[in-house]
Amino acid sequence: MISYDMVWDESDGDLKLTDSGADISIEQSDFNHIEDILQAEKGHFYDTPLIGYGVNKRKFAPSNLQREKNIIKSELKKDNYRVNSISIYLMVDGTPIIETDAEREK
Repeated sequence: MISYDMVWDESDGDLKLTDSGADISIEQSDFNHIEDILQAEKGHFYDTPLIGYGVNKRKFAPSNLQREKNIIKSELKKDNYRVNSISIYLMVDGTPIIETDAEREK
């Protein structure tokens, strides 16, 4: 099931507007929902306070990447996503690049 909602502009993180610039754009929003879950700390969402991964406060090391994948999968499942795959790549400075293949079930 594909979700449609307001979406964020990838270039500046602000709400994306329609071509005329007068209205908020409503588009497929699963990418934004997953990104929000990865960025948010637990308690960030008022209606679902137990969802949130908090990527900015996590320490990544090659030895714990599988554990981090399992945590991400668990957080996405809480928001009804079926996770097909998760890949985590570490940049030289330790910054993680997280790629997910997930679909909303309901």
